Formats: sequence, structure tokens, C-alpha cells
Amino acid sequence: MTLKQLFLYFFGFVGGTPGVPSLRLGFWPFPIFGKWLALWRFKRRLRISALQRHAVVIGKSGSGKSELLKLIILALKSKWIRFVQRKRTVLVLDPHGEVVQECAKNTFFVREAEAALAAGKKPDLVLISPSLRPGYLPTLNPFDLRGQSVSFRMAEVLAQHLTAAFTTMLSKGDMKLSFNMETLLTPMFTVLISMSAARKRTPLTLFDLEQFLDDERNSRFLSFAHNRFHSEGLGQFFRSTFHSPLFRATKFALRVKLSRLLTSRLFVNLLARPRSTWNLEQCMKSGKTVLIDASQSALGREVSEIYGRTITALVQSYAFLRNPSQFHTPVFFLIDEAASFITPEIETILTQSRKYGLHLLLAMQMVKQGGISSGLHDAIMGNTALKILGHSGHRSKKVLSDEMELSTGTLPKLSVGWFVVQRDGAKAEKLKMPTSWLGEKHTVSDSRFAKLRTFFVRQYHAAVSVPAATKSSESKCQGAHQNLNQLLPHCNVPSPFEARGNNEIRHLPEHGENVPHDL
Repeated sequence: MTLKQLFLYFFGFVGGTPGVPSLRLGFWPFPIFGKWLALWRFKRRLRISALQRHAVVIGKSGSGKSELLKLIILALKSKWIRFVQRKRTVLVLDPHGEVVQECAKNTFFVREAEAALAAGKKPDLVLISPSLRPGYLPTLNPFDLRGQSVSFRMAEVLAQHLTAAFTTMLSKGDMKLSFNMETLLTPMFTVLISMSAARKRTPLTLFDLEQFLDDERNSRFLSFAHNRFHSEGLGQFFRSTFHSPLFRATKFALRVKLSRLLTSRLFVNLLARPRSTWNLEQCMKSGKTVLIDASQSALGREVSEIYGRTITALVQSYAFLRNPSQFHTPVFFLIDEAASFITPEIETILTQSRKYGLHLLLAMQMVKQGGISSGLHDAIMGNTALKILGHSGHRSKKVLSDEMELSTGTLPKLSVGWFVVQRDGAKAEKLKMPTSWLGEKHTVSDSRFAKLRTFFVRQYHAAVSVPAATKSSESKCQGAHQNLNQLLPHCNVPSPFEARGNNEIRHLPEHGENVPHDL
């Protein structure tokens, strides 16, 4: 072995295929400094500047993709010199719950959280999860804007992004229905947001949207629209176009689909309760690590998807409401299994959101997963400065090798934990992810995590199991089911969603906890 080979081996270089050098990031012969050096080398190879220009991770289940995401979260939050490095918000949306639950129990975050609580402060960690404690769920009402000054611009931006999320979910690819839904929903959301902001006590909910769609019960919404927007095009829309016979079928379809969702008590508690238990916009400004568990095992696939899409739409909205000429806390938004949560509006984020301080990392199992359109796929590949490929199928390898300007034959075989990484303007590298920050050794026990769990439950969740005397929202849920049966009198339509495990809900409370604005 030559001196050069010995030097390269000492620092973890292990050869590789022609044009794609290989490096073990966790290799270091001195264990005392090994894990810190591994994290530093990991950050050097990925570069925060590249993550700020968006990233995409492709890897099959079992490729080590989840461990990679946890390392990226640690890299974004680790601070070598605390008073020099400015704060960053890391927002993680996980449809399985595995990544956020393991991150929350990682010693890196637990030690900081324990120290903060001991000092009487709130931790840098925020955990939003439907499975933290039986009978408790987080609530995020898109119309709960208490304490905010809502301009017409803000109402329109929120309405546009919420429309994109709901249209994608409810139209199921029907282009004609999708167009008609957008035409109806954007003005309706604008009115509901403006009307909710004008109410001093109880905000509006998605139950009010269902009522707005019923021509026999929507007089108060139309009256507000006529009075508030009497001299604008929006007022004209509700005086004439809204009542067109052409939209009757669309209103009917929307009412059926929305009533079906509102029969799910999980959906109601997550998105249709009047008062939110956590504030997404404040989370984005906080500089904290915000872990959102949208686990399909706890919520069911459809509720999980619409919950995640609503959060994604609100993140987009709050980002675009920022003034691009002012400094804002950068938000790194990591979406695992991104195909379940993104909408065509994601293209706007990829092309414009950097100046608003929103940076995306999309993780998927394969290219064009979940029916992602060719246009959206091209937008993702063309606007991400960091591309990471793990063990994948032939199709994904072919697409990523073209993006990385490598031949398929040159692309090395990848075992678990190995990834090919390419930044814009740099050559591709094959990297072995370090494991010194992961695993059971760096995960605290349930008993140690119990105090933090109690804090998260009290701070960001509300009880959903209360005495039978509190039934006003239960009656709304039952009313939605009755409306659905009236709309479809000849169909046997059961509630499509079931609470899983210990989260079974019998009665819905009128919880009045204040939203924690001071995160």
C-alpha cells in the first residue's frame, strides 16, 4: 500500500467506480472525536447552501432513507458555535411516524429539551402526533386566525393554496370536476377566511364550508360576501355566477365528498375543530424543530393524506405571505413519502420560495411515485440543487443517472446506507452515511421520555374523550352523516374512517384551550 493509499484509507476513502469516488463518512480511527467529525463531514458533503436550493431523495424501502433524513435533521440543527449560527426552523412531515418518533427520542434533542424545561423555558423541539397519548389529538383549523390582522391579500393567498390541496384530494384526477371545484372553492375559501377573521370568539370550520355549499343554508355567507365585497368582482361572483345551474353538480359532488370526510371523528378533531391547539405559522417563525406525525397507521390513509396536504398548503401560504425584502427565519421543510402530500402548487415553491425562506427536501421511494405528473416530475428534477439516490429500481436509477450526467453502467451498486450524492456544479460521490448518531445507543427510554411526552400533550394537544354532556360538535358530526344520507338516500354509506388502536373517540369536546402563540 502506497503512502497516498494509506492516507486515503485513513480518512475513509474506499475507492469506487470510475468517476464516482466512494467515501465512508463515519470512518475515523479515534472514537472520541469520531461522531462529531462524521457529522461535520456529512454537512460538508451535502452543504447547507445546496439544501437551501431544494433537495430530492430517492430510495426504496429498506435503503436507509429514513436514517438519512434523521441525519439531515441533525445536521441542520447542530451548532458548532452557538452565538454565530443563526436559527433555522426544521419542519418534518412524516406519513409513517417512524422518523419523527425516533428523532424526538434522540439524545441530541432530548438533552436540550430537558435542559430547557429545567430552566423554565420551552424546548427547541415541538412534537405533533396523534399517538402520543390515548384520547388526545392535535387540532389545526385552517380558519382559526385569532389574533391576526387578515388582509384581503392574505385571505386570497390562503384560499388559493387550500383550494389546490382540497381539489387534488377531492377531484381524484377528473379535470372537468377539478376546474369547476377551483372556480367555486377559491372564492368560497376567501369569504370563509375573511368571515372567520371578523369573528371575535369562535372561528369557522369545515362544517361551515359544507353549509356554504348548500343553497338552502348559505344565506349568512352570501350576505357577508355581498356586504364585504359589494363593489368587487368577488361580490359579483356570488350575486350571479355562484348560482349558475352549471355549478349545481359540482356543489353536490363537493358536499358529498366533504360530508363523507366530516363523518370521520379523526378528521374532525384534526382539522375541523373551532380552536387550534398549535399554531403552524408561529412554528415556522420559531427556529425550532417541528416534528409532525401524520401516521397512516393511526389516522388511516385518506385522513393522513388530506391532513398532510392541508399542512403543506398552509406552509406554502405562510411562506408566500412573507415580505421577501426582509430577513425571515429560514424554514427547511422535509416531506417523507412526498408523493402523498404534494400538489401541483409545489412547482411554485421550487421556483420561487427561496426568496421567502422556504427550502424543500422531498423524499420518495421512486420517481413519479403515486401518479406524479411528468410536468411535476420535471419541475422537481429541474429545480433541486441536491440529488440523493439510494438503492432503487432500474427506472429510478436511469432517471437519476441522467440527471447526474452518469451512464447507468457507471452508477455503482448501492447497499443499505450507501447513497450517490450530487450537488449542482459538483461531481457525484458515493457516500456511506455515518451511524454514530443513530441507533438504540442514541435513543432514550420511554420512561425518560415520559416527562417530555406529557409536556407535548399538554402544550399542543387536546383531550377528545369527555363526558357525554359535551355534545355540540358530536351533533355536528352526526348532522354531517345525516346530510350524507340525505344526499345519497339509496346508498349504504358507512363512515369511511375508523379510529385506530387506543385513539378511539366516543365524544368530541368543545375544548377551549388557547393556541400556544409563544412557542
